[in-house]
Amino acid sequence: MPDLFDWIQSHPQLTSIALGVSILLLLGSILLSPFLAALIPQDYFSNSERPTLHPGNPLIQVLRGLIKNLLGLLLLIMGLVMLVTPGQGLITIFVALMALDYPGKYRLERWLIAKPAIYKSINWLRQRVGAAPLILDSR
Repeated sequence: MPDLFDWIQSHPQLTSIALGVSILLLLGSILLSPFLAALIPQDYFSNSERPTLHPGNPLIQVLRGLIKNLLGLLLLIMGLVMLVTPGQGLITIFVALMALDYPGKYRLERWLIAKPAIYKSINWLRQRVGAAPLILDSR
């Protein structure tokens, strides 16, 4: 740990930039959260199988998936770096895991949204921008 503090003290400009980016990401996430929560279709979690959000041209779907997964991978790397530097590491890793496609992701999303505190929080964010509450299945 002393090595980390020595590095921070020897790189004040880089540390200041990292701190500034961290603050911007924090403010951006606070401001954008209600709008992002409102983008989730109201019935997205009501099916046992993951719904297709944007049916259409297969080439566009592949390109969209590639871009989304590259962005998710970048966020995951940034989140891991922010675990040891100033920043919102855990939040960034969580966002990356929600952006990436991997086996069992939809089941994980449904498990998380079924937690009363998370469900209530997401619906509160949606309400702030006038979106209807999410519908969960009656598993």
